[in-house]
Amino acid sequence: MTKQAKKARRPLAGLALLLAASLGFAGCGQPRSGSAAPGSQGAASQGQAAGAATIKIVMDNTSTDQYTQLFQTIADELGITIDLVVAPGNYEQFLQTQLQSSEKPDLFKLNGQYLTSFVKDGLATDLNAYFTGAWKTQLEDWDLLTKGTFDQCRRAKDNPVQRSSDSTDPLWAIPFDSGCQSFGINRGAIQNTPALSAKVEALVSSGAIPCKPWEVGMDGQVEAYTYSEFAALLEGLQEVIDAGGLAGPAENLKYALQGGDALKLLTYSAGGSFLNSSFDTVTLANDGVVQAAFFLKDGMNKGYIDPMSDGGEGWNNWVSGMYLFDANTGTWENGTYLENGMDVPMMPIPVPDGADRSKWVSGQTGSCMVLRSGSPNEKTAARVMGAFLSRSSEAFQLENAMNVPMYDDSWDAYINENDAGSGVYPYDANCKNVYNRIISGKNGQVQETYYTVGRTWWNTFMTNYTNSFCLDGSIVTQEDVFNWMLVQQPQIQALLEAGT
Repeated sequence: MTKQAKKARRPLAGLALLLAASLGFAGCGQPRSGSAAPGSQGAASQGQAAGAATIKIVMDNTSTDQYTQLFQTIADELGITIDLVVAPGNYEQFLQTQLQSSEKPDLFKLNGQYLTSFVKDGLATDLNAYFTGAWKTQLEDWDLLTKGTFDQCRRAKDNPVQRSSDSTDPLWAIPFDSGCQSFGINRGAIQNTPALSAKVEALVSSGAIPCKPWEVGMDGQVEAYTYSEFAALLEGLQEVIDAGGLAGPAENLKYALQGGDALKLLTYSAGGSFLNSSFDTVTLANDGVVQAAFFLKDGMNKGYIDPMSDGGEGWNNWVSGMYLFDANTGTWENGTYLENGMDVPMMPIPVPDGADRSKWVSGQTGSCMVLRSGSPNEKTAARVMGAFLSRSSEAFQLENAMNVPMYDDSWDAYINENDAGSGVYPYDANCKNVYNRIISGKNGQVQETYYTVGRTWWNTFMTNYTNSFCLDGSIVTQEDVFNWMLVQQPQIQALLEAGT
């Protein structure tokens, strides 16, 4: 999905980080436009001595203004030049071009799911010596850093596929940004469409659903819908859509419970997994995967879940308000909804019938910052990374909706003071409650497909899932689903074992 660049939020009062920034980078573009030419070098920042080191950073075009400001401040503090080069479009292709150029980056942003392959290709530097050495000495409150987030980038010795929490194992990157995925409900579209809002009221009154979907997870309400309740909601709203007569954007409403996002999150919440605990065996036919896939397939067969065979999962369609439910409502998406004046709170992931409603689980996602192996400026680049992890950097990133807390003791304030009057992500109480339960770990789970393996096995599985499973009308029963998953396992296992 293309994520629109976010606008700056209200600045933190008195934060020197904001006052120091001069926005004087060469190579920094505005969001989605004006990106620098690859390899361009930045002029010295104000007050910097001539001949100081230059660190080249390559990143995508998300929150460009904010990162420009942050990295300029770091450059000023360290007395160096930071040449921030922003991708004009396809970031993966742009990064590969940069890495093959004569002016390679020292630091670069990397989607978390690609870290394994970059480590295997020798493109990443082990940061463990800095993390347990210089950064530990220099960072304020180092002991309060959310170490589990860093462990997403840590791998077992001699096995870049195996994620590790052993502090002696290599740390190949640090978090650039972190977020969560959950289901989102287009409350604004429902409440602004009388026929849809009346249907929700009727479903609550009849007991088909225990509460309004945007109240799920709130104090005094259920922790999560069951599959039957969620199906009743989707089916009920689909009846209104099918009846027609809806005005404006509502006439094109559909559901976006498509592809890997819905299947992953429902699988996690069903207690399932696509890999075993050692991350070396695919488990596509386990109960959680089969239950989640059957719930989705049953809805597709009955017409209240869109199989998205028309390719309609585009981010722009969702932002335009065409979807009632989305299965990829995360940190960055919510920032975009806020900018566009959309009312799209998160909701807990539904659980199977009979399961403990409080055991719903969502996913964590994110990108990382890599120090390129072979950089001639390794020590200076590591200083930049250390500054990126500082308290002042965290404060700026929170205030500008760029990231989530990097320090454990920031969570209480983030949860309790995060509102339209004083916070960064001015979610309403429901969205804030669901979101923070995911991210703070109470209901969180690192996405195994995001951080622990290469991407080819998952992409192949998803291609088969969306192009075959979702469109195959002969898959009707749960046994059919089990058998389809069982057939997939040998091919996907072979890709996993190949390390791709």
